Amino acid sequence: LNSDWTPKRLHLKLSQIKKVISSKGKGKPELLALQEVENENVIRLLAKELGYSNWIVSESPDRRGIDLAILYIESSSLKKIGSFEHELKDGYFNKRPSRNILEGHFLINGKYDLAIYVNHWPSQGNPTRARVAAAKKLKSLIEKRLNERPKGAVLAVGDFNILPYESPHPVKKIFLSSNSMQDVHEVFMNG
Repeated sequence: LNSDWTPKRLHLKLSQIKKVISSKGKGKPELLALQEVENENVIRLLAKELGYSNWIVSESPDRRGIDLAILYIESSSLKKIGSFEHELKDGYFNKRPSRNILEGHFLINGKYDLAIYVNHWPSQGNPTRARVAAAKKLKSLIEKRLNERPKGAVLAVGDFNILPYESPHPVKKIFLSSNSMQDVHEVFMNG
């Protein structure tokens, strides 16, 4: 909880992030999901550095200040409709709070719904059951959203902190168990 951040180190970090993002193609993405965000002030500085004027930031109960954010470019083709935070709750999280799941709703081209769920699941320093609880929460949120808006698109992104040998595997055995969702990374790699 004690930090050695200085204005000089913060500026270096922001410029390094800008360098990486600007090297990945033509211009900046319209939507950019982030994990391990210190606070809204840092997001404001990063948004300015990257040229974004809109953002959503979570305010998780994790006292370390490692939250989530979505930077976005609002335009005639992309409009924010709303945002929500979802706290992970069960007996385990009462003693060791984790990051919330950040949900952003957008309208694309005035007619297509997009819900983005930004995640930073409990690290490997926590038992598998903590990531299983996060997977169950995310799955229930997405299923509810798809029931309300069956033609809407959904994207779950973030740091899921999973390892291939976890049992039960939070993504494969819990989150993807119903065949209603796909692991886009896996589809791309096997494509």
